[in-house]
Amino acid sequence: MIKLSPKEIYEDFKNKIIDRSKASELLASLIENPLEFDNRVRNKCLTYLGLINSRENYIFFLLENLLVSDLDDLVRGNAASVIISNFANLAFEPIRWALQHEDSETSINLIIKALQKTKNSKLRSLLNTIEYVDFEGKILLPFGTEQIINLSSQNIVNLSDVKGLGNLINLNKLHLSFNEITEISGLDNLVNLKSLHLQGNKIRKIEGLEQLKNLEYLYLNSNEIFKIQGIMNLSKLKSLMIYDNKITEIKKLEHLSNLEILNLRNNRISELERLKNLSNLKRLDLSNNLITEIKGLDNLVNLEFLDLSHNQITEIKGL
Repeated sequence: MIKLSPKEIYEDFKNKIIDRSKASELLASLIENPLEFDNRVRNKCLTYLGLINSRENYIFFLLENLLVSDLDDLVRGNAASVIISNFANLAFEPIRWALQHEDSETSINLIIKALQKTKNSKLRSLLNTIEYVDFEGKILLPFGTEQIINLSSQNIVNLSDVKGLGNLINLNKLHLSFNEITEISGLDNLVNLKSLHLQGNKIRKIEGLEQLKNLEYLYLNSNEIFKIQGIMNLSKLKSLMIYDNKITEIKKLEHLSNLEILNLRNNRISELERLKNLSNLKRLDLSNNLITEIKGLDNLVNLEFLDLSHNQITEIKGL
């Protein structure tokens, strides 16, 4: 007997050549033979099971078994999607189990998208148990042991459009560089954040960072910032990259006693001041500014690198 392809089975169902029960049976027979049919075929079968709205009990048990034990990430994720769409009243426990034990980002992404579509409120409540962000339908999960999210170059204008970002309380590193962000907001709950990348945006004012007390690395270079502010409480900060902006004076850095790297090159700074408390500073770049006189660097006893090139200094003193 020649076996029909998943698409042919679906077409026969649509044309009423076979009924739903028969179509389910034929699709299931293909899924249950991984040695005979590759995972591409099996995944298409799962898609068509969802489309024909198959609700037979044996199909549920087949899907549940795939969700728990199949070796293919897509098969597990697609099985979960069909369970959610076709068996909403039975789906809560197997989907909760999958969210607790699944380690494939591919599978979890498919589960999240299916949960977002369901009208079953109990199932939707499972979304509250997952740490993820959603920007324009693109699901991202914290990656690796360091809990990293990379949202660079996504054309983000408002951070409020990134759904779920404020819920990632365990996040360590957040990449938001090279977007269209004009205002820093919605990050207050990210209290475990250690590294924040906001370079290459359109930020004019430093704000919304006051609660990030564990922040160690902050990248604000290549923005439109005029003034250093809003970082006085970030006492654990080790590295501050704020070059390629429009800053005219150095201030609000006095309390950053753990700062080791400060890059302020290519700004509009004319005077060296308020740096004497940064006794742990090792690297200081003030090149391409408007500085005329070297002063206020006497206390930087740990300084290893200093760049004052391309300024308007006519006499070397104060070192």
